[in-house]
Formats: sequence, C-alpha cells, structure tokens
Amino acid sequence: MTETSETKRAAVHALIDERADELIELLRELIRFPSVNAAPKENMPFGVEVQRAFDYMLGRARADGFETVNVDNYGGHIDWQGAEYDEAGEMIALASETLGIPVHLDVVPAGNGWSVDPFAAELIGNKMYGRGTTDNKGAVVAVYCAMKALRDAGFMPEKNIRLLLGLDEETGWSGMVKYLEKVPAPDLGFSPDGDFPVINGEKGILDFGIAKKLEKTRDKGIIIRSIEGGVASNSVPDKARAIIMDE
Repeated sequence: MTETSETKRAAVHALIDERADELIELLRELIRFPSVNAAPKENMPFGVEVQRAFDYMLGRARADGFETVNVDNYGGHIDWQGAEYDEAGEMIALASETLGIPVHLDVVPAGNGWSVDPFAAELIGNKMYGRGTTDNKGAVVAVYCAMKALRDAGFMPEKNIRLLLGLDEETGWSGMVKYLEKVPAPDLGFSPDGDFPVINGEKGILDFGIAKKLEKTRDKGIIIRSIEGGVASNSVPDKARAIIMDE
C-alpha cells in the first residue's frame, strides 16, 4: 500500500471516529420509523411508515451531496459517481461499471415481549435496542456513512458506488422487481445483511401452509391439537402456543 493510500485510510478512520455521534443519530432516526410493510396508500405502495423512512434517507443523501433516484416509490438508490483516471490521477472518463450494495429499510413486525419500545432506539450502555438495528437499518447507516467518509477523505472510486434501497425485502421483493424494470442491475455487488459481515447470495424462502386432520392412532399419551406462534414467517417468534390433550 502506498503512502498516499495509508494517509487516506487514516483520514477515513479519523472521519468515522469524529462522526460517531452523527452515525448513531442517523441510525436512531431510521429506527424511529416503524417501517413494517402495510396496506398501500396513494403513491405509497408499502404503506406510510416505509415511505417515510425512504423519503428520509433519500433526503439525507441529497443534503449530503449525493445523487439519488426514486423509482415510483418502489425502491431507489444513492449514487457516488466513479471515474477512470490516467497515471497522473487526472479523470479521463466516467466509470462504466457499477458496484451495487443492496440494503433495505423495511422491518419485520416488532412482536411482543420487548423490555423497551422497539421503535425508540434506546441506548443502554454501548448497545442500541430497536427493531432494525441489525436487520437492516444498521447496515444502511454503516454503508452510507462509509461512502460519505471515503468521499470526504478524497478517495476516487473507479466504479460507480450505488447504495440500493429496498422497501419490501421482508415481504416479497416486488419493489426490486419494479425497480429493475427501469434501472439496470449493477455489474457486481454484495449485501451487508443481518450480523454477518458480507453476503453475496441467499437461499430462497418458500412460504406455505399445511392443514390436515389426523386420525387417532393410539389410545394413550399426549395428543397435540394445535400449535401456533410468531407474527411473521421469516422472524424468530416471540412466543408459541400449543394445545394438547393427555389421555
């Protein structure tokens, strides 16, 4: 690594340290939107709160000097324009390839049993509590603040850096389908989703229900009449309930 690269790396670390309070406050602002997918409203295909979170993030990016795109409120992105440079460091052309970093602003329902308000983003010690702190608003803020710090430290990306904002990742991805009808897919990318550092692929989800009436096959023992639990098929249930009979 060259001395210039080391200097820029140190500058980025310093900026991130200096802006720690700003990063934390941005995350708190996003968590305060209870952006659970809801019934569509006019020009709000995923409900009011998802739209509010989306508008807030795009507005924040524009205020910080980034280019943004909104595809009919189904999804959008924040762009950091890349370029090609000659040996002297002079720009000779705009970048032709795009690195996409998909994240999402929607969250699963909070459920019950919280010891704090799940949408208050309360800080207790060195931890923040709230729905979406990890999946996936924490990643939104981490990537966005990294982009901003790199840009402000003088880094010149050779590819366009694009933060893609999904709005219904937890409920079906129809928004990304609409988005990709109008915006070309990036050339390469990765997804910082959940608490694993980098994800470049996920298995699909098959969501279905099964119902069957079972005939009695034994005279004694415990019979399970029904089982239920949770508020969403893709989140850990806060509680479960079973009805059993002891014969």
